Amino acid sequence: MSASITSPVIITGIHRSGTSLLARMLEAVGLFVGNDLQADHESMIMINVNNKYFQITNSSWDAPAYPEVVPTGENYIETILTANAELIAEKFGPMDGFWGFKDPRTLTTLPYWLKTFPDAKVIYIRRSPWDIARSLTKRHQKMIKDGLFPPEGNFSVSKVQFTQRCATIDGSLSFAMEQHRFFNALVQNGTVKNHLELCYEELVHDPLFQVSRLCEYLEHPATQSQSLQAASIPRRNKKMDEQLAFNSYFSAPQ
Repeated sequence: MSASITSPVIITGIHRSGTSLLARMLEAVGLFVGNDLQADHESMIMINVNNKYFQITNSSWDAPAYPEVVPTGENYIETILTANAELIAEKFGPMDGFWGFKDPRTLTTLPYWLKTFPDAKVIYIRRSPWDIARSLTKRHQKMIKDGLFPPEGNFSVSKVQFTQRCATIDGSLSFAMEQHRFFNALVQNGTVKNHLELCYEELVHDPLFQVSRLCEYLEHPATQSQSLQAASIPRRNKKMDEQLAFNSYFSAPQ
């Protein structure tokens, strides 16, 4: 990798676990997450990097070929990044400061990303597997209803292979649990060392406190305005006394 590229903040979690919400909050406190963002706050070029792995391994995001917890042999992600360095820089933007990216697919390819960027900071958001399964199935069925997904069989969209695994609650739940176990194995094995784990339910319930945790972990002081803006994104609970909460969670107003 180019010497000008610094270690990223990797935002990941199981699909439908709150990664988009988390990425928007981190962008509000100053994290650069790409110029080529989709509506879900995912960089299209980083999606393509991860999808290239699935193509190489003849798998898909919902039925992935999991790498070894400590991968040996070719580092697929580094190979893809190196081969497409100019295009990635053009599409994504500068990767030499406080930058990162969000993609749930990175949960599967994480061992390769961390082999490429051993000093990367990983933020993992977890959510009830049952809630993830319901959300995944609801989305899949809506895509079928809207004519975007076929009702049966495997299919390909934009050269990316999918399966019908998440068309049912059972399939979605098995996928969520499989992903959960894989991440736990990465942590237990020591592949994932420098990481912060957040809970989706806690993020929604008390977002300002979670913003303070994020800023502390990232060693990135945010202004009061940035912190409150980030905390306002997921707020669904009753309005809090923002100034009181800020003074409690942060060492000093900025």
